[in-house]
Amino acid sequence: MIIPDWLKKAKDTIPVWMEKVSAGGETGRFKFCVNGRTMTGEKATLGFSCFALRIFYTIGLWDKLDSGKKSEWIKFLQSFQSADGAFIDPPILENCDSWKERLKRILLRRKGHRGISQRQAVLNAETKQAIATLAQVGAQAAYPFQDFPQHPDGIRKYLKGLDWSQPWSAGGQAAALATFIKNEAPRFLSSEEAELLLKEAVNFFGNSADPETGAWFLGPRPAHYQLINGAMKVLTALDWLECEIPYPEQLIDKCLSSLPVQEGCHIVDYVYVLYRCSIMTDYRRNEIISYLKNILDMIPHHYQHDGAFSYHKTHNQTRYYGVKIARPLRQSDLQATFLLCFAIAMISVVSEIDDLRWKVIRP
Repeated sequence: MIIPDWLKKAKDTIPVWMEKVSAGGETGRFKFCVNGRTMTGEKATLGFSCFALRIFYTIGLWDKLDSGKKSEWIKFLQSFQSADGAFIDPPILENCDSWKERLKRILLRRKGHRGISQRQAVLNAETKQAIATLAQVGAQAAYPFQDFPQHPDGIRKYLKGLDWSQPWSAGGQAAALATFIKNEAPRFLSSEEAELLLKEAVNFFGNSADPETGAWFLGPRPAHYQLINGAMKVLTALDWLECEIPYPEQLIDKCLSSLPVQEGCHIVDYVYVLYRCSIMTDYRRNEIISYLKNILDMIPHHYQHDGAFSYHKTHNQTRYYGVKIARPLRQSDLQATFLLCFAIAMISVVSEIDDLRWKVIRP
């Protein structure tokens, strides 16, 4: 596939936009967007730094940094690790738990599901993202994160207790656990103990996949987007655990049945599912390539005049883990730029886009 003209332009303008959102003065500190940031959006930085590093890695800017700048950025991310091992960005953590989330948690517990607080969910997600981002560039947290089950029965209980009627959310929590098992458990457990945790997680995902759709859920079949977005999260877990996808052909069928909603997360999740499944099988290969071409044609609608990508067609992302970080303006944002660069990198591998050498990360 020949690289589209708009993508040729984006290759040049995205690095320029990254300079605009660089906070300056401290390597690794970035603003979420150029204009309209809220007070919380002005202060938050951990997740934004992770997005920026992943963009740098994907489009080849990381390789161009000198070793000193790389080391400074890594140390900047490591500085967010708290005494208990979690990665914390106070402006986000202090504003993430609403009364609606607390009510939802109570209802989930009555139904027998893990009703962890929004605060804990954010801690897990931020810690997972920081650990995964550091691992992408060959680094680690300053010291091991240990706040997850450390025995096979605890792994099994945790995974079974998630609310799999909402696979997008449950899959995200499961993916965080898989990241901790792979990256952190070997740092403080024996190799035999860490391997038992890994095998327990692999067994859970292998035995709980739905043979008809290839997805992971319990109860009535969820909405299509829930199936695919949830499967994306589980496939990231399987990637960390280095195990095969149970039903790749069924997942391909389900994914190809409709295009995603035109928003950053939906686009990248559908692409990721097809990318991962196409590694395992040539099933419907030509149809996958045609489908990904259609998605690639959707992405320039998110390409903004400032040179990068917006989460929505008409405006930037406004929330991060439910916290208001920016006003909606016709401008690019870090989250969307990372997500859509990631999607383009995966499409380029499957569709063999000429002259694009972007790298696929491990999310």
